[in-house]
Amino acid sequence: MELASSALVELKDFEGTGRGVAALRDTEEGEVLFEVELKHCWTAERARVALGIDGHGLSEREAILAHLMVASEGPKSCHLQQLPPLEEVNLPNFWASEDLDELQGSEVQTHAMRLKEELPEDFSRLCESLRNAGPAASTLAKSMSFASYQWAWSIYSSRVMSLSVSDGSPIFAIVPGLDMFNHSPSMPPGLFKLEKDRNMVVMRAGARLVAGEQVFINYAQPMFNSQMLQSFGFLLEDEALQSSQITLSLQVSAAKLMVQQRLLDACTDGGHEVLHSPAAADFEGLQELIVRHTLTLQKPLPPAFLGMVRAQHLQGDALHPSASASCLQGLRGPQAKEELRALLLVSLLLEGKLQELRGGELEDRRVLQSGSLSRARRLALLQRHGERRVLLAARAEVERLQLRCVQQAMGRLTDCQEKCEHCPDCQKAQTPWLHRLQAASHRLRAEVSSVASLSKSLFDRLDASHLMQACHLINLWVVGITSPLEMQKLCLAPATWPQSWTLENAQEQPKVWEEEGSEYLKIYVQKLQLWGSWLLAQWMHAEAVLAEELSGMGAEQVFLRQKYAWSLPTAEALEALQRKAPLLEVGAGKGYWASLLRERSVDILAFDSESELELGGGGGGGGSKFCEVLEGRPPRAVSEHQAGRTLVLMWPDYLGLGTYGLECLEAYEGEELILVGEWRTNTFGSYAPGISHHGQSFSLEFQEKVESDFCLLETIELPRWPLFLDCLQIFRRR
Repeated sequence: MELASSALVELKDFEGTGRGVAALRDTEEGEVLFEVELKHCWTAERARVALGIDGHGLSEREAILAHLMVASEGPKSCHLQQLPPLEEVNLPNFWASEDLDELQGSEVQTHAMRLKEELPEDFSRLCESLRNAGPAASTLAKSMSFASYQWAWSIYSSRVMSLSVSDGSPIFAIVPGLDMFNHSPSMPPGLFKLEKDRNMVVMRAGARLVAGEQVFINYAQPMFNSQMLQSFGFLLEDEALQSSQITLSLQVSAAKLMVQQRLLDACTDGGHEVLHSPAAADFEGLQELIVRHTLTLQKPLPPAFLGMVRAQHLQGDALHPSASASCLQGLRGPQAKEELRALLLVSLLLEGKLQELRGGELEDRRVLQSGSLSRARRLALLQRHGERRVLLAARAEVERLQLRCVQQAMGRLTDCQEKCEHCPDCQKAQTPWLHRLQAASHRLRAEVSSVASLSKSLFDRLDASHLMQACHLINLWVVGITSPLEMQKLCLAPATWPQSWTLENAQEQPKVWEEEGSEYLKIYVQKLQLWGSWLLAQWMHAEAVLAEELSGMGAEQVFLRQKYAWSLPTAEALEALQRKAPLLEVGAGKGYWASLLRERSVDILAFDSESELELGGGGGGGGSKFCEVLEGRPPRAVSEHQAGRTLVLMWPDYLGLGTYGLECLEAYEGEELILVGEWRTNTFGSYAPGISHHGQSFSLEFQEKVESDFCLLETIELPRWPLFLDCLQIFRRR
């Protein structure tokens, strides 16, 4: 503070912030704390005089850099003695490679590496400017080293201040004493300024102070940790200062540029910076628009960022001037598919940024808590940890918006307009929406590439539960089942369940997409994901689907059920069967369930006959068996092998018809009975000709006999194929 004309402060070391400035006495807000004459400051004007190059073509920055370099080589003034060496300034572009590598994926690393490349060129340009500034300056250039330039550059970058002047442009200067104040974002900006009439830099208190308290100033506002680290070599452990940057580089037409510019103009929060824009508003073809967006925990998805991605998905007539408003608020109605497409793209961008960051959240926390870190590495990890938190918050927010978009689309399944209940053509086609499906079929075929693109994005980005649920709901809608009470039997993902539909009596469904299940279960999950993504993509395009593709999915479903089993085994169901061993399964088909039980060392006898392999039973269809299945029909297979065993029946009466199950039941004398399939208290009813109201697994007579002679002990919900409601039930004889 030796150069100050007046000072109510002194240098002092503080815990946490290091060297700083303390108040000498109690001070009121707004009181002058510090004054220094401009002639003592490092300014371009003073530099040109000192170097003898007044009037020659050095920029303000180059002049101050050259002055610092020359002054540092001779006897050092008090202020120069206080300035830190290069390694203590701690700017990332001077870090060791291993420390800078910790910032992989961060904009801070990109900025630092660019500066590393540019500094030698900047030094060469400065030397060239000095050589052209006359003999004295040329002599100075010869004596300058790159190491000296690096130090001067670090001091200038971290300490130069813009001094506001009441009239005229600001003056850039390094102010001795003022450059020792630490930064606090809680301080108001503008605490220091140049009083031009006195040529005096004046700094005032930004808050009431007590003697010995540290005095802060605000370097710049707003300023996030990434900017502090790049410019000053420090950051603050405050989550409000954590940020991450994403740069959008877009190819735009003149019409799209107009929409983009209007939405950017409407966003005045300072969360974006236009890096490049076409020079003219009227041009042919495509040109590049580059905008950098700052994401924070307070605004993880800035409106300008999300709006630009939405606008990029608009085409044709949608590109009108007012489109900027809908891009900021969210695309609705016919543009809902573009809204979802934009959100899926944002999710992909965020995931890419997260994958670029080194390490992981838990690892970073562990290393930071270890304490044995260099200052540079600690700063790198804090910056990386902050960026990751912001990106994770942004990803969570965009996923929420994606699910809301899907939920709104599913909500339109409740719209009963165009529903035709009595038309012979609709009845024959087994759907009350035949005319609507036919009207949309041409559009869906014409836009098949767009549907395929959206379907792939949905498959890649959405959790399986949402796609599987969409597959179920759309299948139910096609056959005319739109009752919330009926549909809630298939709720797998409440976040995308139509908002207007109740979930009061929803049954807990097995989360098979989270299980390490059997081969059949994995195929089932994959198929419903695939079908769900395709049907949802079609629905987003036309609020309809192609009927022939649904038929194809139905045929594939039947093929898989015939190949493996009509019901899908889960770990919970297999454990329940295991508890009731030894077992006797009659109508075991190819023995898929029995094979899984035998892998668990369960004692089970499995019987079937060649005729049953063609229709019902546990499997059906051609192909090899999964384990030994003995040939035998009821009642003999039951009466001869039931001793000490629990009877298991799975889909004995195909389409809910026949006497196979009843014959087994009448021959069985055991106490407990296990049934797998649909039951009359839990079906979708007779929604089409040939579909029994009591379900497609057991005849009505069989179900009545079971309910008369047995009481229900336990029900285990099973994964459902579209339009089916399978479960495992355990009964005990009355």
